[in-house]
Amino acid sequence: MRNASVIFACVACLALAGQAHADPVALSPADFTDLFPGAELPVGALTTTDMVAGNLKGQVISQAFTDGLGNYAYLYQLNNTGLVGNSVIEVLTLSPFISASAQTTLGYLTANAPTGFTLGDQTPVGASVDPVAGPTVSFGFPNWLAEAVDPGEMSSTLYVLSDGPPGTITGNIINGSIASGDVVGPVPEPTSIALLGLGFAALILARKPRS
Repeated sequence: MRNASVIFACVACLALAGQAHADPVALSPADFTDLFPGAELPVGALTTTDMVAGNLKGQVISQAFTDGLGNYAYLYQLNNTGLVGNSVIEVLTLSPFISASAQTTLGYLTANAPTGFTLGDQTPVGASVDPVAGPTVSFGFPNWLAEAVDPGEMSSTLYVLSDGPPGTITGNIINGSIASGDVVGPVPEPTSIALLGLGFAALILARKPRS
């Protein structure tokens, strides 16, 4: 008989943010020091982003780490900065999370959270990746399972592994309303952007009517 928590996690993943093409991704709890074969080196400073939309008030702490070999771990922690009466937070989305797919490793820290992060109060129930829209990575904290991030609570420190170098992407906290802000995330390397530009130029020239 299947574990009920696994079934709940799959249901939560499919429902995250109403994503039509979302693929559920198994969460991998991990010690921070085990994310890479080598040392975890911070890239840039810790970023704290306030997000507010009506009754929804939160904060996302984010930072990138690398092993120096082209591998990156992106860390995120939700802080519900609301008071009693403010909304809980049920979903965190990150987009565009370059190259994310159903094979991307997502999880949360169980030990040795780095400076600026904690192990938190609530662990996510499910996670998903929508490779079509964005791509978008989502973590779910469903209220109906009593796993929402309540006012005054923090999520566990979430992580996503990537080979994309760090830049700025959009984070969204969701529960009815959507509050957004800039967070740390992977961006295309300059050579990839240049190749993309050449591709668009070729497409325009191909469609240009001949005289």
